[in-house]
Amino acid sequence: MTEYWVSQGNKWCDTCKIFISNNPASIRNHELGQRHKDNVARRLNTMREDKARKDKELQQAARVVERIESVSGFILQFRIQPRESLRTLGFE
Repeated sequence: MTEYWVSQGNKWCDTCKIFISNNPASIRNHELGQRHKDNVARRLNTMREDKARKDKELQQAARVVERIESVSGFILQFRIQPRESLRTLGFE
């Protein structure tokens, strides 16, 4: 019995945002091409920059939280022992 013709379809390259033929030769040729290599390098660089930016934001947030905690500790100290703390600072 004869088999029906089936299309190979196309393969989507997420890096280059294009369709390529879905056969090993076309895929290999595309992945070894300069355009694909440049797009991979650009994508990796973008990922690296995003990670550095996120790390910097997290460190900044941690510093802000640390400052808030230190100030709130100072304020709580005055609430718990107001007269003694004010005396040590020379306000009473």
